Amino acid sequence: MKVDPFISNSDPLFDLKLTTTDFLGYELTVTNKTKSDVEILWNKTQYIDESGTTNGFFMFGNEVWYEDQAKPKPASIIFANDRATKSIYPSSRAYWSNRSWRYNYLPAGKTGVYLTLRSNGEEIKHRLYVNISYSK
Repeated sequence: MKVDPFISNSDPLFDLKLTTTDFLGYELTVTNKTKSDVEILWNKTQYIDESGTTNGFFMFGNEVWYEDQAKPKPASIIFANDRATKSIYPSSRAYWSNRSWRYNYLPAGKTGVYLTLRSNGEEIKHRLYVNISYSK
């Protein structure tokens, strides 16, 4: 199994990295290079599969949204000159089994995240892609 991560260090406001550690979801790292707080707008951040933008994400850690996918999700704040890493899992790849959520592996090929950030009241959108290969 192999993944080509997305890494962007050229944006003057943010450094962005998208990869996968378990091939079930993504690890998203956002480095805020500004002097003000930045928000990740989860309600406007989407999973991109081979056919286009689909569902949002489940999240783990302190932010677990299992039951009500329609419920608004709070933004994550990244403080000035700080970094945040989140593990995010596409809800469209999840299924319920034995009283817990389970996930299908991310598909081979180009998939990713349509990330929406807010900085100083302005929404900034980024398309982040990884390329996954399951061949030996």
